[in-house]
Amino acid sequence: TTDSKVLDVQCGFERLQTLLIAAQAGVNYITCAGTYEETLVEALELLVIDDEIEILEPLQELIEGEGYSVITAEDGEKGLDLYKSHKPDLVVTDIYLPKFNGIDLLKKIKEDDQSIPVIMLSAYNYSIDSLRFKADDYITKPPDYKYLFYSINKLIKTRNDIIELE
Repeated sequence: TTDSKVLDVQCGFERLQTLLIAAQAGVNYITCAGTYEETLVEALELLVIDDEIEILEPLQELIEGEGYSVITAEDGEKGLDLYKSHKPDLVVTDIYLPKFNGIDLLKKIKEDDQSIPVIMLSAYNYSIDSLRFKADDYITKPPDYKYLFYSINKLIKTRNDIIELE
């Protein structure tokens, strides 16, 4: 299409690195330099769950501003349903949630797929519980957005490196 952005890259770049660069730049297609091969770039999808709308909405806008696709839920039950139906690339969830708490949500996600990175958020210090149940990171609220984006990018890269090795 005329509004598509195309990124011409050297073939052999690590897939994830290329996808992250492309998604953050709003690129729709990647071409391998010197070939006719094209790959449609799909934005990586993140699920963000928080019952505080004043945290959830700005977080969604900031993450989307970084080139990710974001789906949101305001309670743990809806969050689990969205996880099951979308299988996002990463989950960011509050610990204290109505209907189904974040620790139980974390357990369900890790039972289903241990490779899905989960970042836990809380205004209280539950880092030990979060990490004991295999959270991939724990961030206190209000989140330090610079660190949050560092963690998101690091965890997605690690996950995709593992998938490529399998």
